Amino acid sequence: MPEPARNRLGKYEVIEKIGDGAEGRIYRAVCMADDIPGLTRGELVAIKALRRTGHEKEEILFQRQANILRKRSHPHIVAYKDSFAW
Repeated sequence: MPEPARNRLGKYEVIEKIGDGAEGRIYRAVCMADDIPGLTRGELVAIKALRRTGHEKEEILFQRQANILRKRSHPHIVAYKDSFAW
């Protein structure tokens, strides 16, 4: 998977790669937008960039997982804030 161009992924500025696995890469990033509910400009986030395989089932599974995370609020579960296609 190529590194993000100009250290940007959507509305986020990538600081560093913090993980690499079978599904994709995890980046530490900073929110650069004011229009994302639950986030403020400058807030640190983790971004999971999935590897594209072209299988529609993977996109459906990702959306299902995102919907589940969106409904959860627990101090030991990473808070879901946003998702987007890149």
